[in-house]
Amino acid sequence: MQYDWVIQAAIVAFLLTLLALVVRKGHRLWRRYSRCSVPDETVDWIFEGYRWFLANLGGYETFSNTRIVSEADFQADMTILEGPERAEKVFERIQAMMGIERWPCHLERNDAYEKVAGSETSTVASFVADGWEGRGVIRYRPTLAENLPELVTVLAHELGHYILGATGDDAPGGPTMEEPLTDLCSVFMGFGVFSTNAAFQPIIDEDVSLSDIVRQIRQPYIQVKKLAYLNQEDHAYALAISATLLNCTEDVSQNLTVSAKIRFHRALKHLRKDHLERVEHLRSIEGRDVRDKAHPLAHVRAAAKRQVRADDQRERLEQQPKKKRRKRFPPLRP
Repeated sequence: MQYDWVIQAAIVAFLLTLLALVVRKGHRLWRRYSRCSVPDETVDWIFEGYRWFLANLGGYETFSNTRIVSEADFQADMTILEGPERAEKVFERIQAMMGIERWPCHLERNDAYEKVAGSETSTVASFVADGWEGRGVIRYRPTLAENLPELVTVLAHELGHYILGATGDDAPGGPTMEEPLTDLCSVFMGFGVFSTNAAFQPIIDEDVSLSDIVRQIRQPYIQVKKLAYLNQEDHAYALAISATLLNCTEDVSQNLTVSAKIRFHRALKHLRKDHLERVEHLRSIEGRDVRDKAHPLAHVRAAAKRQVRADDQRERLEQQPKKKRRKRFPPLRP
């Protein structure tokens, strides 16, 4: 009995030590997962992309009229229309929101883009600059019209190709970064909520129960669907820049999924701590607006015509009979 207090003190010391270890480990995990994990070079590229977009799309004065849209802006079209009519209506609305409704662009459904059973990947949509006709053509998978967030995300991305094609060749990152820059363009134009949510979509099989997930009997029971070239962390960072410039962080946060919302608030914290001066610099940028062009693909059309003329000239030269050269003999020496 005289050693009971020793045992009790040892138990208390053990519990306190265990609690200290748990708190220390939890603090490390909290610091690890509560801070923004976007690399510095990616942050620099995103800011450079925003500077480039502002310089070519009217500056901050024009950008300040941008509104970050959500599903509520398209619900009327989803409840009334179906199939191709729904896709056309959503497409026209996105064009108007981007300010390029005057640009000639045609939407086509392509059954060849349907996902083949058993395949891991398939084409969802594509953008083609028809230089001869001077217009853009977007081909999409027909089943895409059944899902509003995916439809808006994909069409906004493809129209971003149209804007980049009319802007020039001096884009940040060069040709190798065209697809990620197109993702960034859709965020800049006000569709960041859709693209950020679509950048990470976990899908669980319908016939998988909670016990299966806990026991890990079936593998794989969770798949990740991604409709973007940038990851969700990068999308959330760009969206945080837009929301900060437009002073609408609370409204944006309400329309994000759980994972997107966590990454969005991490990005906001990082911006407010380290990059407020860069955000303020974006507010001072002025520039031209390529959306004022009546024919954005005029340069593509001119290049296509030059190529056709060059091909015709080459074909005519190939069809002409070759003249035989007379063999010249050296002069005879006396």
